Formats: sequence, structure tokens, C-alpha cells
Amino acid sequence: MVRLLIAATILLSGTLAAAACGNGLLLALLFRAYPEAKLVVSADRNARREGRLPGEAWSTRADLTLHEWRALKTAATIRQLRKNAAESGASVAAGESAHLFLIHEFRWIELRREGGGMSIALRKHGPEGDEVRLFTTRRVLDNLLDRTFSLQEAIDSEFIAWRGDEGRSAAWLAALAELTGQGKERSASLQPSQAAP
Repeated sequence: MVRLLIAATILLSGTLAAAACGNGLLLALLFRAYPEAKLVVSADRNARREGRLPGEAWSTRADLTLHEWRALKTAATIRQLRKNAAESGASVAAGESAHLFLIHEFRWIELRREGGGMSIALRKHGPEGDEVRLFTTRRVLDNLLDRTFSLQEAIDSEFIAWRGDEGRSAAWLAALAELTGQGKERSASLQPSQAAP
């Protein structure tokens, strides 16, 4: 029985170490391609440590693996964004799209202005060409949806970064404000104070 317990402990710790190592490698590759994302990860990490970024955290006591738990939480966040999508996106031209990358979840979300609202689709790969790219985490989106802080406060705290044309990026940030329920009146005064590196 003791040997079985020791074997299970070694297997679990090895699995967790491999997952952490894999995530570390993926982050290193991401930062090489998109240095903007590193700002977000650093700000996110510091804010969690200081208790300024509320939200649930995965635990080894959970019945789900870290990746299963993140997938479940991401699906819930996307469901909420889709509820808000019908009345969002007035700040961007019809047919225009941007990609939002959830860093810890390693998921691209395509935001596309269609008709009177926005469509939201999960993508397996990032955008091609010069589309606007937004970088954040699911926890930041959840806090925006819960109105714990405004999108402007998230930008000022470096919880959101972007790459792309300044005018189009500002339009997509305003659309993200609407999408997270910040309201059109708040998105109109949005100031993208953080320049992309």
C-alpha cells in the first residue's frame, strides 16, 4: 500500500511538473512571437500575488486536470461574451475582425463584426495578416464581465495588450468594452494609453 501511494505521488508530481514545463515552453515561444503578451503575464502574476485580481484558482484537489478546468472556465466565459455580442461592436466596420488571445488558456478567439453585432469563434491558430491582436487572460475577462474594474483600468494595469494599427486597435478595444458589458458610454472615452512594444 505504501509503495502504491509513493508511486501515485511520483506520477502526480511528474505529471504536474511536465505540465508546468510544457506551459513554460509554450509561454517562451509565445513571448518570442508576441512580446506584448509578456507584459500581460507579468502584470497578471503580480496582481494575483498582491490579491488585486480576484478569481478562482485551480487546485490539485479538483476532480479535473488543470487543462480540463481551464477549458471549462473558458467555455463559461465565452458563453457570457456571446450573450453580450448581439449588441456589441458598433465601433468597428462590418466584416472587420480581430483576434483575442487568452494567454494562460492558449486559446485564440476571433471577434468579427457582422450585421448589427459581433460573432465570437474559437480558433485553433492565430490570425494571419495585419488583423488586430489583443492579449489578456480569462481571469481578466471574467473580472471585466463582473465589472470588478473597467477596461480602461485593465489597460492601465497592463492586463490587456495589443498589436496592430493604432486606430483599429482603439476601435477593437472599444468593442471589447461593449462586449464585456462596460457600455457604449464608457467605451467612447476609452484611451489606449499603453503603446505596443
